[in-house]
Amino acid sequence: MKQLLLATMLMLAVTEARPGAPSIGAPAGPARIEIAGYAFDPLSEEPPIPAELRAAPASGTGWWLVQLHRSPTRTERADLKKKFALELARHFPAHTYLEKTDATRIDDLRKQDIVRAVVPHQPAFKISPALRSSTERRVIVTLFDRADSERVVASLQGLGAAEIDIRRSRIHCTLAEGANVVQIARLSAVRWIEAQPSRKEDAPANR
Repeated sequence: MKQLLLATMLMLAVTEARPGAPSIGAPAGPARIEIAGYAFDPLSEEPPIPAELRAAPASGTGWWLVQLHRSPTRTERADLKKKFALELARHFPAHTYLEKTDATRIDDLRKQDIVRAVVPHQPAFKISPALRSSTERRVIVTLFDRADSERVVASLQGLGAAEIDIRRSRIHCTLAEGANVVQIARLSAVRWIEAQPSRKEDAPANR
């Protein structure tokens, strides 16, 4: 029994001493960002999205996906908030956050040790996968916090939307015949677009 215990301890010691074994607290390996049905490693591949759903080259203030190597410590979190005004509140898998910042600060943000990658938040990432593959015209448009809902409504009306119903940060509407959600997804105030739940028909009366 002693020999078995010694052999097990020796095996564990060899494993821990193996070159390249990750240490506690070391940054995680390459990770794929997963958002709105898309998955990609921002360091080695472009998001697999169609050209019409790609953003123009970034300029001014806009939304970005900021991927960290790992969960930030309290100090690192405070540092990112102080230097770059990151909120680190809109979280996605693989230590990724949706942040609003100026394009001129992106290079400096990428140089931070905790930051793995920073990529533009594409219009494609705002559309529900189910909606992309359907012809549903009744949609719900969710806005970012503090967005100007009246301005978005005016844009929707310009695109021929009808039956517009504002519910705080969510706008229910019906798109015009033949319209698509691409132009809506390009509005900076829009965070997410999805189909409205199907209307339930009145239940038949009991006989």
